[in-house]
Amino acid sequence: MVLKGEAVEKNNILVNKENCAQCLSCQSICSFHYTKSFNPLKARIEIKHGHFKEGLWSSNEIRFTDECKENCVLCARYCSYDALVIEEK
Repeated sequence: MVLKGEAVEKNNILVNKENCAQCLSCQSICSFHYTKSFNPLKARIEIKHGHFKEGLWSSNEIRFTDECKENCVLCARYCSYDALVIEEK
């Protein structure tokens, strides 16, 4: 499979925002791991959902906060849609 993504150098994660299904698995596992609660607002990854404008859907935005731990990659391990993929080196 060919992945179109931008490498997030901080964590060696490829981000394929077009594949994001907005399931929030990445935010759930992240927030639970660090805060022991399933709360997307406490996750170290942020998902901004696309919106409908002028007959078109904009794509999602995926970004990591400054609190994101290097080499954690839990979010990518739990992404079922290949929106987040661990980059092999």
